Amino acid sequence: MEEKLKILNIAFETYNLDDRENLEEELLNYISVRLLLNKETIKSLIETLEEEVTFHDIWDAFEKARAEESHYKESQEFHEMVSNFYAGTYLVPKGNILAETDDILEIVKFFVMAIKTRNTITISKLEYREVGIDMAVLLIFREALRKFGLDSNLIRILPYDECEYDDYDEVMTDRVMKERQKSNEYLIYIESEEFRQQAEEDSRRLEEKGLKCQVSSGEFYHAINHINTLKPIGSCIYTKNPQTGYRFINLVHSNNVFVNTTLLNARDIEEGNTEYYVKKHIIYPMKNEV
Repeated sequence: MEEKLKILNIAFETYNLDDRENLEEELLNYISVRLLLNKETIKSLIETLEEEVTFHDIWDAFEKARAEESHYKESQEFHEMVSNFYAGTYLVPKGNILAETDDILEIVKFFVMAIKTRNTITISKLEYREVGIDMAVLLIFREALRKFGLDSNLIRILPYDECEYDDYDEVMTDRVMKERQKSNEYLIYIESEEFRQQAEEDSRRLEEKGLKCQVSSGEFYHAINHINTLKPIGSCIYTKNPQTGYRFINLVHSNNVFVNTTLLNARDIEEGNTEYYVKKHIIYPMKNEV
């Protein structure tokens, strides 16, 4: 499953580090045009497969999902700290989501929400077929993702027995919505050994308060994958590169994500009740302080 998760993580990273203005809106506009251009093909496939759904049903599901409010990076409480740092909380994607459904209209909704919320969404199908309305719609969405320079693995359809549910950040089914268990640990990642002393001092101070902490180093994306598997309460990076700090903030799945500052400032975060987002508390240096 490690290689499959790597594929999803690359898709998540590619989209979440893309800061083009109005990207989601332009992407969904393009998909709407492609759906209409393929209307007759989809209607013919529906007739051939003797499906009960209509093209109008699919279009309506697309438009309803498209109209849902987006909370991506909706910020709260951002302020300047006295120590030349900014701090605040905002809503971010949960990560890699698995949705169990055979309903084509639900599948269309999940595809749209993957684009609006910037989560990867994999559909787990009990009644999986290589040819179907869902596969035709999937092709249209994935072609659009590639056209916009994004990874088409943002959305997938897999047979139920190929999905290892425990490896996803959240599982959505008719029976349960399960988020991957978080760790009670803290993790500090150092970009180079020159930060080792500072990181170990921070770790010691946390452990004096009865908090478990580990210090890691090595290749950046390996560290990201390790953190996102562990899902610690708080994660921190020590770096001299502002872009590395930015990537760390956007790619790490922790409730507290800091750059170049102690995790003693971590706090309990109320998750809220959104299906696709979690709250992330961040602290990062002002522009000239990294």
